[in-house]
Amino acid sequence: MIAVSPPPPPFADAPRLQLQSYAREAAHLKHVATFGLIHARRAARAAGFDDALFVDSEGRISEGSLWNIGFVKGDDVIWPQAPMLAGVAQALVERGLSDAGMTGRTEPVRVADLALFDGAFLCNSATPACAIAAIGERAFTMAPGLIDRLQRAWASNPVQPL
Repeated sequence: MIAVSPPPPPFADAPRLQLQSYAREAAHLKHVATFGLIHARRAARAAGFDDALFVDSEGRISEGSLWNIGFVKGDDVIWPQAPMLAGVAQALVERGLSDAGMTGRTEPVRVADLALFDGAFLCNSATPACAIAAIGERAFTMAPGLIDRLQRAWASNPVQPL
């Protein structure tokens, strides 16, 4: 299936995320079975949040409804290790981290680990990096300039002609 449309607008600033137990079918594959993702997002909004963040059956944080999540500790970006769709924006941010004076790694992230991080951000094709205000009850305050560094990491990748 191919659709042609203008690019979607960037995600709203500083979303508040509701933790939800959910795992996408064949999470590592890009597919059109999005009912569960959209249903989770709608449920989060009905509960007063901006979006949903998924936790798998083993308690690991994986991804959001239509985006990936990264956690920040100092100059390190930690990507969750769990079944998920690894996104293009995530790969571009990861590839450019050294250009922004940062490093990245992948490891399991559990809800109990949230207190260990200085901040969190989401990324997708419309939004290279957006600071997350809160996950459940855990509020985050990103260091000034951190989102600019992450966006610089994303932008450091060369443009590829189509």
